[in-house]
Amino acid sequence: MVSANELNYKNFGRCVKLDNGTASIIITVEVGPRIISYCLNGHENMLLEDVGREFKDDSQELRDYFGEGRTWYIYGGHRLWSSPESYPHSYVPDNEPVEYTVSGGEITLIPPATRTGGRRLGSRAFPRDKERFRRDSHTGALGAHRMRGGRRGDIPTEPG
Repeated sequence: MVSANELNYKNFGRCVKLDNGTASIIITVEVGPRIISYCLNGHENMLLEDVGREFKDDSQELRDYFGEGRTWYIYGGHRLWSSPESYPHSYVPDNEPVEYTVSGGEITLIPPATRTGGRRLGSRAFPRDKERFRRDSHTGALGAHRMRGGRRGDIPTEPG
């Protein structure tokens, strides 16, 4: 059985934890969405957490593209990227709250539309087996049909 609980996690704000009894993931919903933590129960998080917000981009090029005052933070964990990766298009600042629903051990995440083109990078996460979780993704424009596909994302880990 999978449990889903909302919690405040470090300085990432509201998050949702999915736990299948062997492994758990914590997904940010105050920002993101990001899978900010993956761990086998009783062990440390395997993913990078940029609690100090050391890794960011607030360059003029990014602000020109997404709007003044917009900053992209790595936060850590795993996030969806648009493909093919390009700068600044792929570096969407994901600093707003995410809509989500939990049902039957699955979480569906819908972030706000981007300020450029109204695209959304939504996803669904659920347990695959005892130690693994699966994340399906979809992109779509507001008012358009959603496209399903096996998008991939990089998962930053601690150096070393």
